[in-house]
Amino acid sequence: MEYRMLGDSDLEVSVVGFGAWAIGGAPFWSNEGDASSARAVMKAYELGVNFFDTAPVYGFGHSEEILGRTLKPVRNKVIYATKCGLRWENKSLGAITKNATRQSILEEIDQSLKRLDTDYVDLYQVHWPDVETPQSETMETLLEIQRQGKIKVIGVSNYSVDQMREIMKFGKIVSLQPDYSLLNRSIEKGAVSYCKENRVGIIA
Repeated sequence: MEYRMLGDSDLEVSVVGFGAWAIGGAPFWSNEGDASSARAVMKAYELGVNFFDTAPVYGFGHSEEILGRTLKPVRNKVIYATKCGLRWENKSLGAITKNATRQSILEEIDQSLKRLDTDYVDLYQVHWPDVETPQSETMETLLEIQRQGKIKVIGVSNYSVDQMREIMKFGKIVSLQPDYSLLNRSIEKGAVSYCKENRVGIIA
């Protein structure tokens, strides 16, 4: 396995990461069973993967719980990347809303730490831009929990160049997780250059 530094951070991540959306199961994916999911996670670790990306909304907390249980014996050897900014009232797709306010982030980080069974998250990402909340409020809250030791570094997901430029006025982000595939290569038109110029790692 090869490893690289993630953006302007001291996180050395495997070039292949483990995306933990599917192991969360319903409502996004079929449920293959926790035992099967745990085997997949450990197999990835045994093959050299040290970067595990999840989010509270993946299975409404279930993905984080599986990672926390499975990787607890090797916690100091892996990098947890999780997210904030999506909330739900009940466990259905129609109940998911964007919320990157101070109050929401403070609640979410403690919930994620509990589910992951850890006292810190290596990379904490804003899952989706919340256009109703000032970027200053979002970043200032992230910096607050960073000072408290609950997170190491800050990233964003699904942000445009303009949105990255705006939030970077208030604090440093080290990564962008965009929608990128053979069917959607739009980040090549601007986001890639911006990230290179500003030492923002791309997770795709």
